[in-house]
Amino acid sequence: MICPECKSTTTWVISTWGFHGRIRRRRRCAICGRQFSTEECLIRNPLRRGRPTAGGRNNLPLAANKAAKYNTLMANKITH
Repeated sequence: MICPECKSTTTWVISTWGFHGRIRRRRRCAICGRQFSTEECLIRNPLRRGRPTAGGRNNLPLAANKAAKYNTLMANKITH
């Protein structure tokens, strides 16, 4: 999180609680000491509307091979 006062990215979470299906956090900036609140919520994909994506489990090997291109440790573990 970015402090609204000094724009530092070093903050601590002081407390966390649920509020109407959302998560609220009270934070403190490590640099200037200002306290501020943040709120998190789940954003659902309105285009899917709960339907499975095209391909489903059939796309898993393709996705794993794509990811392995960027991760050499993963590439050694994938079996065809």
